[in-house]
Amino acid sequence: MPGKNLHDHPFDDGTKTKLEIFESYTKEWLPVFVMSPYKHICIFDLFAGTGRDLKGIAGSPIRILQQINGILDTVNKREKHIYVWLNEYDSNKYNVLRDCCNQYIQENQLLKNAVEREIVKIKYTNLDFAELFPEVIGIMRRFPSLVFLDQNGIKFLSDQYFQDLVTTSMVDFLYFVSSSYFFRFGE
Repeated sequence: MPGKNLHDHPFDDGTKTKLEIFESYTKEWLPVFVMSPYKHICIFDLFAGTGRDLKGIAGSPIRILQQINGILDTVNKREKHIYVWLNEYDSNKYNVLRDCCNQYIQENQLLKNAVEREIVKIKYTNLDFAELFPEVIGIMRRFPSLVFLDQNGIKFLSDQYFQDLVTTSMVDFLYFVSSSYFFRFGE
């Protein structure tokens, strides 16, 4: 059973709350690692969507960029590099995502400069999660990483991925799953 398309309608209150939680976490997480001895910091949004809803409300990719933009002075002073990996499997959403993020970057000069100087690197991919995860888990094991998993459906809710994440030493992750799936599928 396919999940509903969250981008056919404006974000509902539950989605907005979820995004606010993620943004608050990101806001608190970033300074911890910017002030740490690590030179490279990674943020992964592996079900990125389009970047905004139909009314222009920022989705997780734009919220990530906003939080990075807000701490760039410290990033520059501490000589850090932030890598952002945004993945969206749906080709149409992927194209909108790239355009949305590039527009945000162009509108924010400090962030634009950081991207041009490769202080902030953004990688966009259009891959199935099952294909992508083996590639990114190796990166997550090497660098402090914040991972956002907010899939629509249960296809990738499995011990295989969860166990790989929990055994990493420098990964914080937010894995949003609808409680209705637990009620419907139990185990």
